[in-house]
Amino acid sequence: IIIYVIFRLLKKPHETVLTKLSNLLKISMAAEAEYIKFLRREH
Repeated sequence: IIIYVIFRLLKKPHETVLTKLSNLLKISMAAEAEYIKFLRREH
């Protein structure tokens, strides 16, 4: 599935791919930060 997604992304213009990847990175990093805050609050 991941390879299929990458293959589809490569067909599109590179700018949109990069923005989507950077947005995903920002979202995942924000989610990780929130998760760490949650863990610290619990303990």
